[in-house]
Amino acid sequence: MKKTLRNLILGVLLVLGSQSSRAQVLFTESFGSSTLPVGWTNDSLGNAAANAWIFDNFYARLITGSGFDTHFAMFDSDEASVNDGIDELASLTTPSIDISSANGSLYLEMDEQYRSLTGPLSDGSSRTIEYSTDGGTSWTTLVFDTLDLGYPNPAVHSQYDLTSLVGVATDLKVRFTWTGSWDWWWAIDNVQILNYSACVAPPNAGTTVSDMASVCTTDTFRLSLSGADVASGLTYQWQSSPDGTTWTDILGAEDAFLLTAQSSNTYYQCNVTCTGQTASSVPVQITMNPATGCYCIPEFTLGCDAIAKVAIHTLYNESVDCNANINNYILYPDTGTATTSLEQGLSYNLTFASGVGSGDHAAGVWIDFDQSGDFQGSGEYVHISDSIPESSADFTVSVPIPAGATLGATRMRIHYLYNRPVTVTSDCEDAGYGETEDYIVHIILPVGINETILNQVSVYPSPVKEQIRINLGQLKGHTLISVVNLMGQTILEKSTENQIETSFDCSSVSNGVYFVRIENSLGSITRKILVSK
Repeated sequence: MKKTLRNLILGVLLVLGSQSSRAQVLFTESFGSSTLPVGWTNDSLGNAAANAWIFDNFYARLITGSGFDTHFAMFDSDEASVNDGIDELASLTTPSIDISSANGSLYLEMDEQYRSLTGPLSDGSSRTIEYSTDGGTSWTTLVFDTLDLGYPNPAVHSQYDLTSLVGVATDLKVRFTWTGSWDWWWAIDNVQILNYSACVAPPNAGTTVSDMASVCTTDTFRLSLSGADVASGLTYQWQSSPDGTTWTDILGAEDAFLLTAQSSNTYYQCNVTCTGQTASSVPVQITMNPATGCYCIPEFTLGCDAIAKVAIHTLYNESVDCNANINNYILYPDTGTATTSLEQGLSYNLTFASGVGSGDHAAGVWIDFDQSGDFQGSGEYVHISDSIPESSADFTVSVPIPAGATLGATRMRIHYLYNRPVTVTSDCEDAGYGETEDYIVHIILPVGINETILNQVSVYPSPVKEQIRINLGQLKGHTLISVVNLMGQTILEKSTENQIETSFDCSSVSNGVYFVRIENSLGSITRKILVSK
């Protein structure tokens, strides 16, 4: 939200997707080679020559998205600086640009990615965009920013408003200045000065597009218009709908783009108006990811200090060293001794031991009892210790399973961090060194209740002619249903999620005796059927 407000205050319009327009290109530079373009200046002010803009991505930064290609302009502070005590101040300046013909709206547009290092004014980095209308004698600040832009996400296309210069100035220079001290980078490409003429009614609203097709509740996504008119005089009003039929205005959403979040499947469109005539963009639906796709992935940027043992109920996992995966994170498969079933309302002892490493560590266990995709629900965290040495003896804690915990496959996380205490909010914290192990455990009803629910499952008719019907009754969560022949071969199979009834088409199944096997976190049952046509 801070970034959204910042962009609005600065008058920055971030645009994704191609748009139709009546734009006149007054200036363009794509940085097509590894050298400074003709007419541009590259000033390293009071610093070593290495602290200047480069054009060949010498340090191989992975910058994707927007219009970025092989060559682009970049100040790479993290790699270029050899002395953290020397402040970096480097400017890249365009040649003079003739804007005397401009009418309507005037914009600076570019593709960019900025990775900041925020901190005290004496140490944190900043990006500044300025313009001059007197040949570079005086400069006006258009943008000053210290927050990430297009990082860690793909780079963005930015549009900065210069319309106030139309009819006032004839000559324009733009200057891009990096200020920092051994920080990160700012990369820019496809710099343009564009003049947009007045809109024509009725406008073309184009198609609604999003940078994310499906999201988690914690995601912020960007909506924009592809194929829409871009011109002076257009106004915008974004709308949302639960069903794609009934639309509601989104308060304050009056730009050509929208940054938003959601908690349920939602449709979006934008009403575009020119001189009183309005057109609606083709809607897009943004769906919700399942909770299993929403867990944050911890990372340890310096190295791995190992978890040696995790045990709870029938889950038992010992390891000699770190998991050797990216970020020192691993999700164990739901098989063998890497999983277990835990009954609602009971408490279980969890045993933890550390492996190779050095110094003191802390560890905690989180279980997503409400299956929400995070570990911040009530009762989902148990503290193990803040004083765990390397290659430790066993630490044992009691883990209560709430009576109301959601049944079925449930994520459990063991997070082990170097040289700091662990709290309920540490489930995704980077401590430089450590390791994270995720497991899938199964929350089940107390024994006895399971059998009652399983016995309520019915398979009919028998004999079967065309369809096998399965009524699952109160059996909830993920369920695997398979049809098996007398040789033990699976001939039909499907999964269900919280369905009461399902069926199989048996028109291609030969006559004979078969078994229908139903498997769920509560257990499994088998029913015999006869196919006779």
